[in-house]
Order: sequence, then structure tokens, then C-alpha cells
Amino acid sequence: MHSLPALGEITFDDSNESDYTHALPALLGLSLTATFFVITDRLDTPGSLSRPQLDLLHLAGMPIGTHGMTHRPWRGLARDGLLEAELVESCDALTEVIHRSISSAAFPQGDYDRRVLSTLRRLGFTRAYSVDEGSSRPSSWLHSRYTVVSSDTPDSVIARIEKPDRSFVESAARSGRRVMKGLR
Repeated sequence: MHSLPALGEITFDDSNESDYTHALPALLGLSLTATFFVITDRLDTPGSLSRPQLDLLHLAGMPIGTHGMTHRPWRGLARDGLLEAELVESCDALTEVIHRSISSAAFPQGDYDRRVLSTLRRLGFTRAYSVDEGSSRPSSWLHSRYTVVSSDTPDSVIARIEKPDRSFVESAARSGRRVMKGLR
């Protein structure tokens, strides 16, 4: 059995009902918080968070961010001139439930480019989250995250927390991919 190493941040995407029924009790039991990135068109649909559950997540001290209205890739929405409406409408829907402005966003499917980043900055988002993997400085505007999947074990998750950048080559490759995404 491992003791839990110092954590950066815990995040959940996609508005699954299990965020409320399973994750929230576990987080509260460990005195942890996590940011929940919500797809607003999924609220109140089977298997997804309800509006009252979302409000209770917020009231329990869990930060809430947007994952968009539709979970469509934001690069395509930006190209088609639809991203700003996607973000504004999603944030408005979230604010209506939790009565607090939304300042963080997670890219659906990890998809972003310079237009997406520019739109988020222009709209006043203070943090953006990718799934580019690797570590991020706490003060960074763009945060990398690891995806935890069903095949992960406690040991594999702890190994990533303890050594998020693995090797210099992997770290440099991830940094290069991040730069390229920001330039395209």
C-alpha cells in the first residue's frame, strides 16, 4: 500500500453522474477538492449530472469549469466562428446553476490551437486545461493533465504523480507538441 504523494490538481471531465455519486464522497472523505469540467448540454440527461447535483458539487467546495456545451472539438468551432458562443452559452448555463462566474476551461478531446487559446484569453479565462500530459507550474495559464483510464492501477497513477515528466526526451517532446498546437 502506498501513501498518497503530494498532488497537483484533480480534475473530472464530461459531467458524468458518477462525479457526484462516487467521486464527491471519496474526495470529501479524503479532504480533497477537484475541479469538475461540465458539458452543459448533458446536464439532466441519463447518466449525467443533474443541475441540483452540480450545485451540490459547488456547495461542497468543488470548483466548476466549462467543457463546452456540446463536447464538439473547439478547433473546429473556432474555425467556423462558433467557439465564442459555445463558451459564453456554456458559462451562462453554469453560472445560472452555481451563481458564480466560470473562469476555467478544459478542451474537449484535448483539441486546441492558437485560435482557441486566443478566444479563451479574450473571454477572460484564467486557466485552460489540456490532456498533453506532463507537469505544469502552478502559475501557468495552460495546464497539462494526465488521463486516468480503467486500465490504470493505483501504482501507475502514483508513478505519474511522483515523476510526471518521466525522462528529458519525453518532456521535450511534450513541450514541442504543446508549442506546435499553439502555433497551428
